[in-house]
Amino acid sequence: MALNEADDCSNMRKGLSPLAWAAKNGEEAVVELLLARDDINPNAPDRRNKTPLFHAVSEGHEGVVRIPLGRGDIDVNTANIFGQTPLLESASEGHAGVVEMLLERKEANPNIVGPFGQTPLFVASQAGHQVVVQALLVRSDVNPNTPNINNETPLFIAAHQGHRGVVKMLLERSDIYPGALVGQGTSPLGRAAQLGWEDVVETLLELDNVDADLKDNCGRTPLFQAVWGSHGVVVEMLLARTDVNPNAVNCCGETPLLRAARKGEEKIVKMLLGKGSVLPNVASRDGRTPLFEAAGQGHEGVVKALLNCNDISPDIKAKCGNTPLSEAAGKGHEGVVKILVGHVDVNCQVVNHAGQTALARAEKNGHHSIVKLLSEVKNPSTRSDGDKSPALLTGPSDPNQHPSKRIRRL
Repeated sequence: MALNEADDCSNMRKGLSPLAWAAKNGEEAVVELLLARDDINPNAPDRRNKTPLFHAVSEGHEGVVRIPLGRGDIDVNTANIFGQTPLLESASEGHAGVVEMLLERKEANPNIVGPFGQTPLFVASQAGHQVVVQALLVRSDVNPNTPNINNETPLFIAAHQGHRGVVKMLLERSDIYPGALVGQGTSPLGRAAQLGWEDVVETLLELDNVDADLKDNCGRTPLFQAVWGSHGVVVEMLLARTDVNPNAVNCCGETPLLRAARKGEEKIVKMLLGKGSVLPNVASRDGRTPLFEAAGQGHEGVVKALLNCNDISPDIKAKCGNTPLSEAAGKGHEGVVKILVGHVDVNCQVVNHAGQTALARAEKNGHHSIVKLLSEVKNPSTRSDGDKSPALLTGPSDPNQHPSKRIRRL
């Protein structure tokens, strides 16, 4: 039997030749012995088109890899049936020494993409293999911007994974485009902000050619992404910049404040409101204000924070016709209802498109404690504290007017 073919012993149902078996198992002496024979093909592949070199590379056997690379007839770019070259395989596994040996061969192509469009630089960046990334970037013919099939670049995937060291290495290349929208239309900064990688965000914000307010394909800025991900430290970092618009809306008309209010992120809401330029009444396309969202979700702390704003308009209707009070009453959020009716600018008599007040919505949905509460506000003579002063102080006819706040006694 020819030594280039697998016998029953070496095959192990994998089709390995004696040379491939020796390379896979790190048997340097056997590899040298076999390669000294004239009847051995050093590039003979197995059933998955893996050459002996590929097997040695995959296992990280530097001593074995060095032997075939010393020959002039070795093909270093032969890919297996999945389209993975020896360089891609070693970069993926983090075998830095093997990668460096392969790159010493000028014919080793560092830009051949794998089955999902990933280059050796991409897989090394994704895994955070800094030494491998550095070795690849030494080659001037490496394209650092080649995207995979999902349009994700090495820089984007490194930012996505939070590999600050890799991000910094990539940014040292003058041909890197850090501000490009990649992936599903997101910048590396936007993705790092969304995932809360503070050190990566800090690194990217140090660059002059990065737009800190760049919107993704859904209209979300890095600040919005940080709020979405509930990453207060990143939110604080972005709010400290003068080139970030805290009122920028996404494609649904939502501001960062609205998203934070909906999620009940009280700390982030207060952080945003602390930025004097944040507008608390900006409504989404469906007319929902931050207060409406917070009230509808029952976030009492957020409702209190928003009502503390001098320019809050608490009776703005959403397109459904409900105010924050009627929304909270209809959903049974008694604590929120109590907070809202204690605010002088809240009008309990506002009706929705169905002609229902907050009291009517509470009655319809069976929220009896809220019905009692609103009835007491409506009828001061029935209040348990004996106070006969008017309990219902109608707000301005124009909800966008901002009178001074007073707190109603309950």
